[in-house]
Amino acid sequence: MKHFVRTVFVLCLLLASLPSCNKLGGGPSHGDESENPSYYYLNRFSRALMEVNYLWNEEISSTLTHWDLKADPYAQVHDARYHDAAGNEVDRWTQMIPDYEAFVNGLNGVSSGTYAVNMQLMYADETRSQIVAVVLYTYADGPARKAGLKRGDVIMKVNGATMTVENYSKVLSEALNGAPVALTLYDGRNVTLPAAVEMYENPVGQARVFDCGGRKAGYLFYSSFTLESYADLIEACRSFRQAGVTDLILDLRYNTGGYVLTEEMLASMIAPEASVRAGELLATEVYNSFVERYLERNGLDTRTFFRQDFEFTGSRGEKYSFSTADANIGCQRVFALVGEDTASASEALLCSLKPYMPVYLIGTKTHGKYCAGIVNASSEYFEEARKSGEFSAREAEEAMKHASKAGLYLMVSRYADKNGVTLSMPDGMTPDERLEENPLDGFQLGDPEETLLSRALAHCGYQAARRVKVQRAGAPRPRLEPVPDSRPKEGYMVKLGLPHE
Repeated sequence: MKHFVRTVFVLCLLLASLPSCNKLGGGPSHGDESENPSYYYLNRFSRALMEVNYLWNEEISSTLTHWDLKADPYAQVHDARYHDAAGNEVDRWTQMIPDYEAFVNGLNGVSSGTYAVNMQLMYADETRSQIVAVVLYTYADGPARKAGLKRGDVIMKVNGATMTVENYSKVLSEALNGAPVALTLYDGRNVTLPAAVEMYENPVGQARVFDCGGRKAGYLFYSSFTLESYADLIEACRSFRQAGVTDLILDLRYNTGGYVLTEEMLASMIAPEASVRAGELLATEVYNSFVERYLERNGLDTRTFFRQDFEFTGSRGEKYSFSTADANIGCQRVFALVGEDTASASEALLCSLKPYMPVYLIGTKTHGKYCAGIVNASSEYFEEARKSGEFSAREAEEAMKHASKAGLYLMVSRYADKNGVTLSMPDGMTPDERLEENPLDGFQLGDPEETLLSRALAHCGYQAARRVKVQRAGAPRPRLEPVPDSRPKEGYMVKLGLPHE
């Protein structure tokens, strides 16, 4: 990350000095920061980065020219995001971040004050007046799993309160504040959710092998492309290789993305081994015209090639070094379980693999995030500005005092496969076989009779022994309908920097 911030600042200086790269408009004067110093410095930070590296910087050049240093920077960045000629929001992801450290922790899979459970809000009746929460999955060793919560559990009351359309947001925000929570479930059980904890939520939830009558299917449930998950991914793929897996069932239905490097690493273990060892082209990227010219002048390649040896520095300066040489699965086909939460790095992985092998999508349409972004820390920008002379010592001190915690998640590139095709653009990848997932089907993730997995296994030749669903005591499960837009629709595809030698 520090490498990238320095690169950004160098690009800012080049933008002002190179004859062929004029400033967009000329920009606002620095003015007086006394009215709201936080707004002032965060606006200087966000405009400088958007002017140089934003994928659509030319399309919003007029907005950047009239950037208001006194405006709310969070609202201003949101409103500046690129819209097409018809007014449709194209960029749905660039955003100011109030707490850079917490944001990066989340990308790394470390959550502070988490109950380690993923839920879906649903209407409990046809009148759409009562709201319930349905458990989708829990993380190993987290409070929710320790309390006995499982996929399909229906939460009717939270701390004794019934949730309605009018109050559910207030009920949940007041209850899920880190303290233990009393839950009343539809099946009559009363469950106490232990206090929230800070923990690493391991995204490698399951890895198991199914015998499919002469073929072997490996099932991998993966919920986020964190950097720290590399070891568990390598272990899972190595076990698939040793088991002779021919078909990979990759469950990305809840995977909203993560780090590009992790996506590249996983691709190296799924794609045909001969292509990986030969270092063939995995993906391409498109940047704005100024960045493209800068990279071309410096002989920097925007293409990504398969590799097996990885060595890089993480966002906090941590060193990573590992190899996937003995972990290529050797599979012949990929069946991907997808849905509206399948986004960014998940979509990029599937898009990049398709030219190399059959990739069959089962589920519903994916999110449709086709951009990669970089998370920029305001504190690092201010420090670089001081060193270069862009900020005086007093300005740098004031900036650090009032605006050093924030960050900017900025879209910088569009990805494509080796042929230049971006399958998730503009609004997601359409599944080959449309099938709604059903968390109330009575089976856990990884169970061969779970709705999406059973369909993938059928394609692999698996013959399931039909079982009677085990229903806990109480009335049958209700017919529920998801509450629209009640789950986050963010997608993350995070680069650690621009291409460099």
